[in-house]
Amino acid sequence: MSSLCQIQLNFFNKSILRREFWAMKMLDMSSKISFGILHGNTRQFGLFTECLDFKHTTENEKIGIIYGQYCTVNQISFSNKSMVQKDFEQKNLQFESGICVPSSCNLEEVKNFANSFLKRADLTVTDVFCQQNKTISLVTLDYFIIFILSLLLLTVIGSTIYEMLLRKQPYKPKKVFISFSLYSNMKELFTIDNEKSRKIIACMNGLRSLAAFWVVAGHRTFRSKLMMSRPLNLSNNFVMTVITFLMTVEYAVDLFLLLSAILATQSCLRAFEKGNLNLVKIYVNRYLRYSPSVLFLLLFILSFIPYTLVNGPSIRFLDKNVDKCQTYWLSTILMVQNYANVNNFCLGHTWYLNADFQLYLISPIFIFLLYKFRYKAFYAFLLIIIAIQSSVFYIRYNDIITKHVVYRQTHYRIGQWLVGIAFGYFMYQIDKNTENFKLNKKIKFTCWFFTGTALIVTEVYYRIFQTHSLAKAFYEATNHIFFTIFFGWSILAFHHLKSGSFVRWFLSHPLWQPTAKLSLSIYLVHDVYIRMTLANLKELSYFDVSWLMHIIAGDILISILFSIGLYLFVEAPIAKLLIFYLK
Repeated sequence: MSSLCQIQLNFFNKSILRREFWAMKMLDMSSKISFGILHGNTRQFGLFTECLDFKHTTENEKIGIIYGQYCTVNQISFSNKSMVQKDFEQKNLQFESGICVPSSCNLEEVKNFANSFLKRADLTVTDVFCQQNKTISLVTLDYFIIFILSLLLLTVIGSTIYEMLLRKQPYKPKKVFISFSLYSNMKELFTIDNEKSRKIIACMNGLRSLAAFWVVAGHRTFRSKLMMSRPLNLSNNFVMTVITFLMTVEYAVDLFLLLSAILATQSCLRAFEKGNLNLVKIYVNRYLRYSPSVLFLLLFILSFIPYTLVNGPSIRFLDKNVDKCQTYWLSTILMVQNYANVNNFCLGHTWYLNADFQLYLISPIFIFLLYKFRYKAFYAFLLIIIAIQSSVFYIRYNDIITKHVVYRQTHYRIGQWLVGIAFGYFMYQIDKNTENFKLNKKIKFTCWFFTGTALIVTEVYYRIFQTHSLAKAFYEATNHIFFTIFFGWSILAFHHLKSGSFVRWFLSHPLWQPTAKLSLSIYLVHDVYIRMTLANLKELSYFDVSWLMHIIAGDILISILFSIGLYLFVEAPIAKLLIFYLK
């Protein structure tokens, strides 16, 4: 040990033996062996903030001032494997304790110090992470980000003032100059147009909004399970049912892909018929639909701002994401992370935008086949879907590729996208000949029955036999397709057949319009917010349904508030500039 660390630790130990108040106080800041270890209560944080704020001035110049340093002693394992430890490893549990030591000690010294008293309990320290009270020093990137944010703020203020001043004048302000105006953008965001709801596929607003909320709930549930006390208590069937439903967040993404495919198909078919399809234009439009907001979020996560807002024992939860963004910022902007660095995602939830954009790039090929060969193209679609889903079955049955890679890479999502294109084509043809499109009750019932039954049967089959590799592979290969087909039919039935009664009314209500417009921003900001709250967590929480619902409700509300800011300052202004430029 370095001389100062050794001196201060020796002084600390002697002061404890003398029961000196400052030493007992510092010792009390470290975590202790707690109750409920066999229930999974293996993580104890201690007093994080108090440790970092700790300061004791000694009269001895050699000892000097003792400042507190908070260290997470991670992955504590039994040196002789007991049945308890083996059981914990099977359940992916780890031991973690927070201790308060003098700031003069480095990581290796802290590890040796911890091992010196843990070895008596047959424990071994495998990893240490320490934090001190340090002033954040700005780097060149931070100054650049401050400049960009300041410029954006001034532009918004200037644009708003310009519009407000000219509203009282006899002539209208130029649209390009009010693109960043808070007044017009807020007006467009919160205006509820009942007439517009009748002209568009109104149920999509409700589905898009609920899918965004589902994503928020799913990510909070998944990440909260990592930061809870007594995780082994989640054996209650009702609790597990709620958690399982919330964590099936990939279905919400399937819904997003379905909606995108339907709208992209109808847009391309209109362009084909008018003979004015401009691929460069639609690709640029799609890229700039996503990239400005992603870039803004990337700059935020790379800046000093998150670290001024949060600081806790689990700050590494945020650090890991920042490190990945520093390394893979280019693939993040280019939206190719799901292939370039699929196992090291910066802003991991943005994989959906990668897949959506890449699928959008190849959409004109499939849509042209429909336009040229009409319903004959569905044979090709069916063969492609069977081939892709069969490959998913083979890959997952033999465990060749991990589930999260299959989940994120675009070519495994083509099946859901083609289903969306097919329904988009059906609905486009129906729009052209609405008066002659009618289905009797038997056909409608048959469609509802088979699409719903296929989805339910695969889900129930998996829940019963989920421990078998065959059931898992079959489920992953079929369930997402059946889910997409069910909701594709639902959208068609709601919009064209006016089926669904209360459900159709609920999803088509004009009040969903603002949150539907915010869905992209909600999707982008929510995960960063959740990560920051977990990184700032000072104590573990007991996990139950009522607590989870309370937290999720807050997450959704705060995500909406943050998304309004992102929408007004970035998404809406860029969209207006893009429209002006393309015209």
